[in-house]
Amino acid sequence: MKNLNIPLLYFFLIISMFNFSNCKKESEDNFCSINRMAVSTINTQTAIVIYYQKYNRYGVRINTTLAGNIDSQIIGLTCDIPREFRKEGTNVKISGQLKKFNADENMSPQMAGDDLYYLEITQIINSNQTKPLCTFSA
Repeated sequence: MKNLNIPLLYFFLIISMFNFSNCKKESEDNFCSINRMAVSTINTQTAIVIYYQKYNRYGVRINTTLAGNIDSQIIGLTCDIPREFRKEGTNVKISGQLKKFNADENMSPQMAGDDLYYLEITQIINSNQTKPLCTFSA
């Protein structure tokens, strides 16, 4: 009977580790559901898809040189970029809301000069197309 208890103990330990790892994954998904304050609305703005390694998220680098600003970059990290756009360097036109990260999120830019925001996408278009490939409802 003693020999049977040891494998059972290992079994329960393994099961409990899976449960804790699931909890951790759920907390990462909370990134997408946090309430943040909108600071700006963008409408068909030219951007480039990026992968922001510091936070392991896709986002866009919004072209600020059109407005005469070459010293800073607007980075919009997102949860809802469609799979067909998840390739670094893809040129897109994007619409949505830029939202300020909350202070308790401790989000800081990867590079000096980057302005980091959460981007809630409402529409994304491949720059070479005129019709939207993806439109999101609010």
